[in-house]
Amino acid sequence: MSNNLEKGYVFILTNESFRENMILIGSSTLPIDDLIESMDIEALPTDYDLFATMHTEKYEKVEKIIQRQIDRLSCKRCLESYDFFILSPSEALEMLMDFAELIDDATVFTYHGGKAKQVYPPVTP
Repeated sequence: MSNNLEKGYVFILTNESFRENMILIGSSTLPIDDLIESMDIEALPTDYDLFATMHTEKYEKVEKIIQRQIDRLSCKRCLESYDFFILSPSEALEMLMDFAELIDDATVFTYHGGKAKQVYPPVTP
């Protein structure tokens, strides 16, 4: 694989203003802090919370395949043209982890209280 490909993120976002288990799955090349800042809009009473990310050169493919798989297996997309799903964040994270095992350059992080924790590949102390 060429080293000149740009890495990006597949992200799972939640928002306490949304109904339970409503998530946003998307992708971006923006640094995570910039992404979250750009997502916070005045139309929502609360900010987005970052649940998990995958960092990889194949971020666009992973995003599209995950969304297609969710669509094929259920009617969980909120609106046809949007990337919002009725799915628990942990179920979406499981899908990211499955893809990470197939991608050589994938790194997956979860976020709690704004702090990132690498969950794939596993970090050994």
